[in-house]
Parts: sequence; C-alpha cells; structure tokens
Amino acid sequence: MNGRLGWIRGVWLILLAFTLAGSAGCMGFSNWILWGIFGQKVPAEYDGLVNQRVAIVCATKSTPFEPGGITGSIARSVSDILQREVRGIDVVNMDEVADWIDRNDWSEMDYREVGRGVRADQIVAIEFQQLSFQDNSTTVRGRADFTVSVYDLKTGQRVFFRETPEHVFPTQGPASVSLRKFQVIYVSRLASHIAQYFYNHDFTEDFGSDALAH
Repeated sequence: MNGRLGWIRGVWLILLAFTLAGSAGCMGFSNWILWGIFGQKVPAEYDGLVNQRVAIVCATKSTPFEPGGITGSIARSVSDILQREVRGIDVVNMDEVADWIDRNDWSEMDYREVGRGVRADQIVAIEFQQLSFQDNSTTVRGRADFTVSVYDLKTGQRVFFRETPEHVFPTQGPASVSLRKFQVIYVSRLASHIAQYFYNHDFTEDFGSDALAH
C-alpha cells in the first residue's frame, strides 16, 4: 500500500513539473516528462495470485452467483483479464464453478466452500451491495457499490479486501448509447477496475474511458 501511495505522489509531482515546464516553454523537458508519465506502471495491490489456481465468484448481496446473469458476465470478464495479465495463474473455468454450485445447491455467502469444491488455491469473491445501469427510466448511467475479497484456501484466511462504495460510469454525466449496449460496456469497465487490483497496469489504461459510453 505504501508503494502505491508513493507512486501516486510521484505522479502528482510529475504532472506539476509538466505543467510548469509547459508554461515556461521548455518543450524538450516537457517531452521527457510526457514519456515519464506514459511509462508509469501502477503496481498490483495484491500479487498473490501469481502461479496459483484461482476461482472467481461474483454475487449480489441478495442473490448468489448466477453464471448466465450479469454477475456471471462480470466474473467471466475478470477471469479473462487475469488469465491474460497474471503470470502463471490457472483460473478455474466458469463452467466448472457453475456446475459445482448447481450440484451443491450453494446459496450461502461462504465463498471458501466454493473454492475448496473446485480445488482452488485461492478464491476471488466479488460481492455487490448495489448494481444498476439506469438512474431512472430515461437516464443510462452505471452505479455500483461492491467489495472484492481474496481467500487463501489453505489457511481459510482472507488475505485481501477492498471496498468500492461508489463506482460511477460515465463519470461526467449519463451515457448516450442504448441500455443494452451500455450494460456490456459497464460490465467491461467493472471487470477492468476489479482485475487491476491484481496486476501491474499502465497508468493510462483508463484514460478517456467515458468516451466508450458515447
């Protein structure tokens, strides 16, 4: 966490230096600073998924994991990103997770039970307290309140936890695309936000993301 805070402070200093250099007309220095900004990597907040067999489950506060629903889509998207970005990870196939849940009539929120059932080393549990795609019947905008937990199934302990009390997209007003198209876009944005906890990613990865909803 200290590394992440240090990185944030460093970026703010770079931005300040870039602003001052630009106002002074120092184009050579500005170009060097620009390279520094775009070369930045945000460190993973939790890198313990490397070389691990990992299950991913996503649910709402009132509804367990639904593989064919929105929560299932979010889990699959997170799975795809982690499989691509995290070295040596073996993500449990979503169908295997869904089959275990169906066979065991799982409706409780003890995610560790699911993880052990599919022989995972760790399980990433995403739980939404709120998830909506519209503010009202005419305003399309995503809002979510969720937590992300990681459990080590050897010890049974929770080894990572983050809470996002208000995730809003687009950040600068409502979307201008259809609700159906927006649902796909917002699922992708949520999955990206969640997956970024677990791998080093580009500082600019989310720049201009609001444009996707217009």
